[in-house]
Order: sequence, then C-alpha cells, then structure tokens
Amino acid sequence: MKFNEKRVVVSLGKTAAFFLPNITYLSLLLPFLLLLSCTAETPQVLQVQSRVTIRPTGSEHATGPEELSVFALVQHGDGFEDIEELYIAHDEGELYWRLTRESWTHHNENGNWIGSERLRAPAGEGIAPGRYRVIVVDVGGDEAETAFFVAPDRGPVLSVPRLVVVDDRLLLESPVSPVTVAVFDRAGGALLEREVREPGELAAGGNISVSADVQPGRDLYLSYYDEERERGVVVGPLRFSTAELRSLSPR
Repeated sequence: MKFNEKRVVVSLGKTAAFFLPNITYLSLLLPFLLLLSCTAETPQVLQVQSRVTIRPTGSEHATGPEELSVFALVQHGDGFEDIEELYIAHDEGELYWRLTRESWTHHNENGNWIGSERLRAPAGEGIAPGRYRVIVVDVGGDEAETAFFVAPDRGPVLSVPRLVVVDDRLLLESPVSPVTVAVFDRAGGALLEREVREPGELAAGGNISVSADVQPGRDLYLSYYDEERERGVVVGPLRFSTAELRSLSPR
C-alpha cells in the first residue's frame, strides 16, 4: 500500500503509556511500523506509440476503412504477469476498446509492449480525431494512465501505389516515396521487408529478387506514411496467381 508522506501519531494516553512495559509498547507499535513500510507495486505506462492506418478498398485512391494501432510500453514492480487489462478510450466519442492477455499483441523489445495494430471503430465510422486515454490495470485493480492525440485528416487524398508486371518484371508505380514492400507467407509469417526509395523495377530499386522472394502462396503488401494526412496507408494483400508473375490480384 502507498501512503502520502504524512506524519502518523500513535497516542496511548499518558497514564496508559506510563504503566505499559517496554515490550508491550513495542508490540503495539510494531504493526503500525510495518504498515508504514508496506509499498505495494503499481503498474506504469512508460511510452505510447500510435498510428492511424488507411486500407484502401479500391485501386485508385487512398480511401477506405481506418484502423488504429496503439502499443504501450508497460512495467510492473511485481512482474509483467501482474498486468491484466489495457483500455484505449475516446471519451468524446463514448468509445473504448478493452484488451486482455487473450486479445492483445505482446512484443518484448527493450521492454514489454502491449496493444493492437487493428483497432476499428463501429461499422461505417473512421477513427475520430482527438484525445485518447491509455489505461493499464493490474490484477489488484491499480491503474496507470496516459494519453495520446489523433490528428484530423487534413491532407489531399493521393492515388495508391501499384505494381505492374512487364515482361516478367515487377515495377512499382507510386506518387510517394519511400514505399515499404513486405512479403508474407499465407500463415502471416514475415519473409521479406524492404524500403523502396524510388519507384521503378523492384529488383533494381528495392533489392528484391522477384524469382526468389515473390511467388504464388505468398502475399505482398505496399505501405507508406502520408506526412500531410498523418496517416499510414497499406495496400494488400496482392497475390500472384502464376509462377511467371503474369497477373496480380488484390484480395
């Protein structure tokens, strides 16, 4: 238990205190001393990382459903296992997400990060701008809280990056750079991630071997960060239907 730094006075009265033997006096005082030294640990939120990501539904413009990614760097004096719940709350919109060990994603990178990459608002709604609270709760009900802000989407809507197959070569066309190209297997395992700084042939501009890295049975994603809109954009998965890479199809 934590106490404010206040003076605690134990009064037994003059008469009673005069006749009590020293050992009895100490036995009465000991529980109070132990109580003062009790310092139960509480959770802490050391840092929060957040990003709004757009997943375009069409092939032309970067518009579509928005997802919120939030990860909190947390610690607990009694151990990470004592952290039980994570809430992300937007009070103005009367909206919150609750995450537990069964539903959050945990990364152990210079500490324990917990959160989710794909939080969505109710159907048809985007991620509202404004202040969001991050609340961590431990098994004893103690809480730690911090906040982050989501900026309004103010920038122009750009066209989405796309891949073109020309003579079995894979070309990247994009209005922005850099673009991150990531390849995953169908189970979601990451196989490749490269940052392409200039549009053009992936093998030349992005150090990607088309024959080795991009094959049927793998999913390819294109992503970039739009500084003006303060939004990430993720296109994919793009799937290849033949070993010759003659056709691309978003799924």
